[in-house]
Amino acid sequence: MKTWLYIFLSLIILNNGCANKEIDPPQPSDSLGISKTSSKKYSKYIVYHLGAHWCGPCQQMIKLVWQDKEVIRELEKHDAKLLILDADKQEHKKYFKYYKIRSYPTIVILNRGDLKTAIIRNGYVSKSWVLSVIRKKLL
Repeated sequence: MKTWLYIFLSLIILNNGCANKEIDPPQPSDSLGISKTSSKKYSKYIVYHLGAHWCGPCQQMIKLVWQDKEVIRELEKHDAKLLILDADKQEHKKYFKYYKIRSYPTIVILNRGDLKTAIIRNGYVSKSWVLSVIRKKLL
């Protein structure tokens, strides 16, 4: 009986000491073009494109989706800021670590008000998917 009590108490102590405490997502910094001291108004949404410069699908998505005039117009219309992050840039690594990115590209959309993740999508996504998400999910 003492052994079970000892094991039970040990597990409680270990669990409390090592519990996954909720941590805040990394804040966009000056290096990403957003500053808390900036006079620019914060966007309502943040859209992270997490990829790498050597990733073919990532580069295709940047060229065919994120640089598309219609996508840019919809992002602006829905007050969303696009941030393109590269896994090989030191200042971007914290985002890849926080969101546990294992494949490229990955799209993460946050509501800026509470920094809760609204959408995470792995892999190349088309212009039509991006436009659909912007129009339906970003209100």
